[in-house]
Formats: sequence, C-alpha cells, structure tokens
Amino acid sequence: MGALLAAPMCAASSACCFGSAACSLCCSICPTTKSSTTTRIMYAFMLFTSTFLSCIMLLPGIQNKLAENKWFCEGLNEYAGISCAHATGFQAVYRVCAATASFFFLFMLIMIGVKDSKDGRSAIQNGFWFFKYLLLGLLIVGFFFIRSESLATPLMYLGLLGGFTFILIQLILIIDFAHGLAEAWVESYEESNSNYCYAGLLVTVFGGFALALVSVIIMFIFYTSGEGCGLPRFFIIFNTLLCVGLTALSLAPAVQEVSPPILELVQAVMNTGGGNNYDEALQLSSSKTGADDEESQSSRRVYDNEEEGVAYSYSFFHFMFALASLYVMMTLTSWYK
Repeated sequence: MGALLAAPMCAASSACCFGSAACSLCCSICPTTKSSTTTRIMYAFMLFTSTFLSCIMLLPGIQNKLAENKWFCEGLNEYAGISCAHATGFQAVYRVCAATASFFFLFMLIMIGVKDSKDGRSAIQNGFWFFKYLLLGLLIVGFFFIRSESLATPLMYLGLLGGFTFILIQLILIIDFAHGLAEAWVESYEESNSNYCYAGLLVTVFGGFALALVSVIIMFIFYTSGEGCGLPRFFIIFNTLLCVGLTALSLAPAVQEVSPPILELVQAVMNTGGGNNYDEALQLSSSKTGADDEESQSSRRVYDNEEEGVAYSYSFFHFMFALASLYVMMTLTSWYK
C-alpha cells in the first residue's frame, strides 16, 4: 500500500530527471549552455539512435540470427501477421525510419506557432526526454505490427519524395550559408582592409573550385569506365557545364545587385514561429542585465534563452528531421536498389 502511495512521487521525480534540467542534474561537469542548444543536440541523438538501429538491422549476421530463431519468426507471424523476411534487412530499415519520420512529423504539427518559452508547448519541446524516447520506441514497435507485407512500396515513394526534398533544401541552405559568409567577409574587408578576410575569400573560392574539379575527375574515373555508362557520363558533363554557366552568370553585375529571392524565402521560413530571428534572439538573451538573472543562469547548467523569442522555428526543425529520417531510410537501402 505504501509503495502505491509513493508511486506518484517517484514518477514525478523521474519525470524531473528527464526534463529540461536533466543535463544539469546528470552531468555536473557540462558547461553552462542554452536550452535551445541542448534540445537540438538531444533530437540529433534521437535521429542518430534510430539510424544506428537501422544499420544494425542491415548487418548480415543479425539477419541470419533473427531468421534462425524460430521464436522470433513465429511470434512475429502470430502477433503481427507478417513473415520474418519482411521484418528484417531493408524492410526493418523502412519500418524504423518511417516510425522516426512519423515521430518528428507529429512534433512538427504540435509545435506550429510556438513563439517563446512561455508557451506551454515549449516545455514539451525542451523536456520530457524519457517520454519522447518511449514514444519513439512505441512507434517503432507499432510499425513492426503493421500486417501489410507490401508496406515497403508506399514507403519507398514517400522516401523518394522526402529524400529529394531534403537534398534540395540542404542545397539551398548551403547556398545561403556561402552567400552570407561571403557577404560578411566582403563587408569586413571593405571596412578594415583585413588581409585575413581577403585570404579567406580566396581560399574558399579557389578551394571550392579545386574540390569540384577533383570530384569531377574522380567521378569520370569510377563511373564512366566500361560499357553502358552513357547516362552517368551525360549527367557528369551536364552538371559540370551547368556549374560553369551558373558561375559565369553570378559574375554579372546585374545578378550581383539583386538579392536572391529564394534565400530570403528560406530565411523567412526558418524564422517562422517566433517574433525574432536567430540573431535577435541571441542579442535579447545576452542583453539581460539583472543580477537575479545572472545568478540564476550561473547556478544552472542549462538556462532558458528563449523567453523573449524562440532561437529557431520548432516546427521547421522537426520538419527537417522528418525529411532527414526519410533520407537516411533511402540511403541505407541504396534508394531501393
């Protein structure tokens, strides 16, 4: 009876350990950091965990061991209604990664419109890690109980779409990063005539072209030798000419004077959900000058830096992780080859 009465208190204590203060409770040597940073690290670790589990499912030894264990195959057939061959290997990767993508897609819907840490949903975003890992585990187990043996077909098309979208957005983000970095270096060089910024620009530009040239040569060596390599040869030449053409086009004065609309669109999407962008949130969090705030932050390993506005869009963050899960799914299965 006493154990039953003490159970709620024990559960509350356990929930506290898996909340936003988990880092400060479990790791006293960790440096003081922002809650937004630790949250993204934890979600990245969740994605890494599901990826690691998928890699284990692809190991030939694991597949053979599971196939040899009659209790596993018989239990899977009895309770889930699917054959053992459809729950190991790439079929298992499809189910694990699809469950992970579903988890992040669910959180994407939940976190739409969160503007600051005062929103109740911010506590869900930044805490309750034990329950989120439990939910992810239940989703993975649930996908293995889907009786359809042709589940891989719709997941393949979904993965193709999600993986392609992930690659496209990553390319846009890389362009945005390169554009912002070059713009900052140019402004710094014009203001202070810094040789470091000038050297950084030269090394980055010519280093990037050198890396691209080496990559083209390597692809020609490994993907165009032999019969039936006309299509790879075409795509390599086409992409090389396209890069040369776009480089020449970017040097035109009329193009340089126009701010790329697609980059502004991406920045607007990334800042959706909060009243401030990332830089403004950092400035607001670093401009607090109260003695109580400084004492509170110094006494905790993880402190809230999103009281005035979120440092990133929660919803877009989970959307990208859902796409990343689908991209991992397609990569590990060689795009269903």
